[in-house]
Amino acid sequence: MKISNPAVARMTVNLVVPCLSVLNHTASRAKGVSAAQLETSQVLWTKLSPAIANDAEAQAAVSGLLSNPRSPVWKSMLEQALIKILKENPDLAISLAEILKIPS
Repeated sequence: MKISNPAVARMTVNLVVPCLSVLNHTASRAKGVSAAQLETSQVLWTKLSPAIANDAEAQAAVSGLLSNPRSPVWKSMLEQALIKILKENPDLAISLAEILKIPS
C-alpha cells in the first residue's frame, strides 16, 4: 500500500487541531466540532500520541496550537513534524490512512 505521508499529515492536522483542547483535557468541548469529528480525532490522537511525545517539534507545535489554534505557522509545523514521523513509521501512516479512509 502506497501512502502519501503529506496527505495523511494534512488531513490529520485538519481534523485534530480543532479538537486539541479536548484531546489534551484542557477543555470539555470543542466549538464547531461534530461528534463524528471528535470521535475520529480521538482515535487518531490515541495512535499519534506516543510518536508526538517522542518528537520535540511535534510537541512544540501542539503546545503552540493549544495557545493559538488558528495559527497557520503552528499548523504547518505540526504537519511537517507528522510527515517526518510518518516517514519513519510506515505502519502508523497506514493505520492513520485507514482511519481517515484514504484509498491506497
